[in-house]
Amino acid sequence: SNQVFWRLAGFVAVRGGPWLGWPVAAMAASTSPDLVSTTPAPVAAASASEPSSEQLPLAGRLLARRAVQLLGVPFLVLAALAYPLTTADLASSLNVVIRSKPNPVSEETGDQRVPAPEPAHAARATPTRAPAAPAPGTLSAAMGGSPPNAQTPAMGMAPALPTATTHTTVPKQVPVKRPWMKWSELTEERATVSLCIPCAPEDIAPLANVMLPSVRLQTHKPVEVVIALSSAPPKVVEKAKAQFLHALPDVPIVVTAVAEKAYAGVNRNRAAKHSKGDLLVFGDADDALHPRRLEFLARIFADFRPKIILAGYSFGVEKYSSIDDPFQVLYGKYILGRGGTEWLGNLPYRVHQGQPAVDRTVFDKVQQKPLRRAQDVAFLKEVARTYGKEDSTIMYIGLPLVRFGNWRTGR
Repeated sequence: SNQVFWRLAGFVAVRGGPWLGWPVAAMAASTSPDLVSTTPAPVAAASASEPSSEQLPLAGRLLARRAVQLLGVPFLVLAALAYPLTTADLASSLNVVIRSKPNPVSEETGDQRVPAPEPAHAARATPTRAPAAPAPGTLSAAMGGSPPNAQTPAMGMAPALPTATTHTTVPKQVPVKRPWMKWSELTEERATVSLCIPCAPEDIAPLANVMLPSVRLQTHKPVEVVIALSSAPPKVVEKAKAQFLHALPDVPIVVTAVAEKAYAGVNRNRAAKHSKGDLLVFGDADDALHPRRLEFLARIFADFRPKIILAGYSFGVEKYSSIDDPFQVLYGKYILGRGGTEWLGNLPYRVHQGQPAVDRTVFDKVQQKPLRRAQDVAFLKEVARTYGKEDSTIMYIGLPLVRFGNWRTGR
């Protein structure tokens, strides 16, 4: 164990720098007596039969540990010069000599030790004259038996016991909120998206000729396009479905139609009711999507899970703007603390409030009102009142993700 202490200190001082060497040396010094006391008998016998010039007497060990506590970094440098060690040597020394103490049993969490191998496995894996298997909870037991290069004086190489497989659930890392973010900082995880579009008979042609072709260019396809059609008798509905399928043959299209007149807010409610994606992205029939709109919104939602995501727009549907990297991000407390979302229309990338991306669970509590105008603004205000001035309520992404056809009139 003193060999391990000296070699570990020297290795870390050389390879990892003194700022890593001091904690490792302090740990080795504090645990050295336990390492000595828990060395298995076969290894101790082998060590006794082949004495090493590197072993130190008890007084030397105590002096070495005291020197580490007092001298710290200078002592590690001296150890590095006295006992240089390669990575392979270190691994070999650790495998042969190190045995950890059994894990203590916690009163709150219970016994967390690794159970001992079944007797049948132990009988098959260990010869008759081989030493007994290590106690449960030791590093050797957790690794599935004796180290590969551990030998017994009589039997030579000892076969390893079967290794138990442990499945560990890694918790999702909480994303860091920054006012400017790079796309490389976001997860590649993407939420499922339903694209929801309110539609009247006069919107069928631009929907088939402008909006749906832009869906085919998306880098992250929606699981469906839900079109809420109003003022549409059955013949109009059948003709519209044929046009929609011709414009977008590779994405499922759901058409929910009513014969009576309905405003855009009511149509959006009906589209949300018939959707199945985790994130509902709303668009207008006469607008178009940036090719990466659904991808960016799906990644933002997978990371932050806001109730509402707003983004900017570009002027006209004929072309789309480049994507900034890094891009600006505003969070709910800041947005709502300034009186609402209307002021977002003064940013470099103005917000189209009628085309938000919405967590589908929001529609369990908040519905859009049957208003002729400004039903989208009223919806955002109601969501803010329901969920409060929290960062998780709303996010703004400073990117032109909507290609706004009627940007001159704002309709």
